[in-house]
Amino acid sequence: MGKILCKSQGVAVPECLSCLSGKSKSVWKTQRFFRMWPRALFHLKEGKRLLRATLSEPAVYVLYRDDTPYYIGKTSKPLIKRVGGHAPKPNWRRYNFWNYFSTFTIKDERHRDEVEAILISAMPTAANSSKPRIPRMPLDRWERNSSMRFKS
Repeated sequence: MGKILCKSQGVAVPECLSCLSGKSKSVWKTQRFFRMWPRALFHLKEGKRLLRATLSEPAVYVLYRDDTPYYIGKTSKPLIKRVGGHAPKPNWRRYNFWNYFSTFTIKDERHRDEVEAILISAMPTAANSSKPRIPRMPLDRWERNSSMRFKS
C-alpha cells in the first residue's frame, strides 16, 4: 500500500483503515515517550549519539532518584539541550539527586504546560518550586475522619 496523508495526524503515513473509514480516534498530542533511561547515557559516546537522535523535540521530563520522581520539568527547545546541558556536570545543583529520566515528546506548548502541571500535582515527592494552576479539591473534615476509620 502507498503512503497517504493521514486526516488526524496531517503527515504521510501508511494507509490507515480508521482514517479511510472516517472513524479516526482523537489525536494524542504526546508523540512518544521514553521511560526510565539512565543518566549514564550522557557519559557514553554511543549514549550521546542515541540521545541526540531521540531527544531532539520539546518535551516534558521527569528526573528520578532510583525509581522515585524527584523533579518534573518542561522545555520548548530540544530536550537534549535542556537536560543534556546539565546531566554530565557534577556541579549542577540537581546532579546528585537523579540517576534516571523519562520524557514525553510534546510539540504543543499549551499541552506541555498542562502535562507538566498534572505530573507535578500527582507526584508529592517532586521537588518543584512551581505550583500548578489546577484547583486542588481537599477533603473536608468529616470525609477525612471517615476515611481514617477504614484505613487498613
